[in-house]
Amino acid sequence: MTKTDFIALITNLGFKLGYNDYLLPLEESTGISHESLGINFVDDMRFQLSQTKITGGMLSGKNFGIFDLSTFGEKNDLQIELFFSFINGSSIEVSGQPHTKALEYIRDNKIKNILR
Repeated sequence: MTKTDFIALITNLGFKLGYNDYLLPLEESTGISHESLGINFVDDMRFQLSQTKITGGMLSGKNFGIFDLSTFGEKNDLQIELFFSFINGSSIEVSGQPHTKALEYIRDNKIKNILR
């Protein structure tokens, strides 16, 4: 997958361009707390997915690893499944429900594969 295609994918999922990364809020910001997923590009072919939480001025987070776009989404490459698993797992952890747009993308891809 190209970087441009990947940016289109994450934009459709709800990620917004931040200062130097793409952010997906996992909850409404209350001013006191905020939790989001972030995507930072290491270079044109690799990105890092992480989750950050700010509560009472304290910052904590999780790093889900670095993904390689050169094989991302190709047959027999598990990276895209891990990527969506982390998005859905983080969303469930915070809001109690999976990320709707991620589920729609997974469903649409399965339908495309069945029709091939």
